[in-house]
Amino acid sequence: MPKNNAKDIDSPLIENFNKEGNRPSLWAVQGDQLSCAASFLVAKVSTELPITKIGEGMFETFQKISRILAAHMLRAMALECYLKGALLYNGEKLFDKGKLKGNYTSHNLINYFKRLGLSPSKDEAKVLKYLTQFIYCGRYPVAK
Repeated sequence: MPKNNAKDIDSPLIENFNKEGNRPSLWAVQGDQLSCAASFLVAKVSTELPITKIGEGMFETFQKISRILAAHMLRAMALECYLKGALLYNGEKLFDKGKLKGNYTSHNLINYFKRLGLSPSKDEAKVLKYLTQFIYCGRYPVAK
């Protein structure tokens, strides 16, 4: 009986991984899920008492601010998913040989806009830079 070669076993898995990772609709769904989670956090904060309530403790205030910052991160991540989905729709491939290609490993939203042939205005570029920072700062306790 012939021995199974690990490459022969992994090959269909890698092909499927590439296929799914390069499907624009999955990136759109992921963006929608992240956006929905962000909306939930914002709704949670808006139904609570205002941050400026006299006598409110530091912990409660910190919780509210943390939720708002997390919502910014989730919305920025959603935008990244939408942009990557648009790139895939335009024919680019994000995954090859079971790995995310190098030019897609950053979270630089301005670069993704430019790859789509879009030229963000000065104000839009500021917002995109701000959102990019939320992706990094929201995921890690310190800058990467």
